[in-house]
Amino acid sequence: MGKHVADALKSGNIEHMPEHVKNVLLEAGYLVEDGFDEKAFVEYRLRSQRYDARSLSVTYIPGYKCNFACTYCYASLQVHGVPLDERPHNNLDKLIGWLSNYLSTMQPRLLSFAFHGGEPLMYTNYVIDVAKAVMKLASRHDVNVENSVVSNGSLLSQAVYERLREVNINKFLITVDGPPNVHDSRRISRNGKSSFDRILSNALNVLENAGTVIISANVDSGNKEHIHELIDRLVERGFTHYPSFRFVVASVLKGPGSELLSHFEKFQPLDLKEFAKVKVDAYRYATQKGIRTSYPFGIGLCSLKLPNSFIIDSNSNIYKCTTLVGHNESWVGSLDDDLEVIARRISQLDMAEPWVKDETCQQCVYLPMCVGGCPQQAMLTKPQTPFPHAVWCPKDFLNVYTPSILGILEERNRRFPELAQVD
Repeated sequence: MGKHVADALKSGNIEHMPEHVKNVLLEAGYLVEDGFDEKAFVEYRLRSQRYDARSLSVTYIPGYKCNFACTYCYASLQVHGVPLDERPHNNLDKLIGWLSNYLSTMQPRLLSFAFHGGEPLMYTNYVIDVAKAVMKLASRHDVNVENSVVSNGSLLSQAVYERLREVNINKFLITVDGPPNVHDSRRISRNGKSSFDRILSNALNVLENAGTVIISANVDSGNKEHIHELIDRLVERGFTHYPSFRFVVASVLKGPGSELLSHFEKFQPLDLKEFAKVKVDAYRYATQKGIRTSYPFGIGLCSLKLPNSFIIDSNSNIYKCTTLVGHNESWVGSLDDDLEVIARRISQLDMAEPWVKDETCQQCVYLPMCVGGCPQQAMLTKPQTPFPHAVWCPKDFLNVYTPSILGILEERNRRFPELAQVD
């Protein structure tokens, strides 16, 4: 299937391609009707997303402490000169005041509110206070709220989950990097104990109570051979039984400060082609084993490229990129600043649009999906170009990934038809 699709796409001869495969390709944007102006569509889609005020996305960092010492984590020791462990987390009034002003001014209908860290569940009481205040505020403005937590999962006990569920926190993104010996050697608990089984038990408790769990495996040369083992463990523990469970594979990438970590002396990020092969293989194996995977395609509109998306920390700083929190390149203000001032700073990031000026991007069939790639990776690989005016091209990944993943997506939707309805 994969080679057949690839050959048809390369030759442009799709006359004999099965109709259902054509439909998948059309939905994903790989096929278009004759005369369709893709550049105009990309521009229209970006503008529609960028200036759509119907939704607001906030990632809130209640504090930077973490009970793990992950070997590849390049979070800075300091943010704006303040040691992470000493940062306050008492800016609730400022946060709610800023949100109230935003909701009154922009009048979105949906607020996506994610707790991030550090490990946010080290601040469970405060997280609950924030969630209560956000719910009250949203109700006053007639706004729907979707809460989530990005967590290592080790502190998500049944008792903690019950408290979170009471304040409408019912979705969790948890990272597990392989079977126990691999996971515990990379995502090291500061108490020295294995966390693997506890994390899976906590995740299953959420699923058993109708919550949503996404388990993500961060992959590099150190664990790429162990993803099948992780999937086998998920199957053994019964994750196949829960429609609200998803599995994803992500790539470990270097970031600011990663040169200081010994992890990258032993293990290297996968190049784009190799990561594509690993991801395809993992999704194929997961689907065969009955594990539901997340939708494998996306558009490259990250938080930095969306003006209505913010990362706010416990010291009232506002950023536009989760991987550049604490770095001036991503900073656009504080909760004390007027919305118009913040909007002006955001415009300098949003309107850079390097993919518009890059001729290679303009001629690339993947532009609607990648939109110039990751600004953070572009900053690291092209430091001579002012941020965020460089592109980071993932074409080597997409060339390998796209033809193969289409067949896997078809099989996934056949096995789990409900997923085709919610993607």
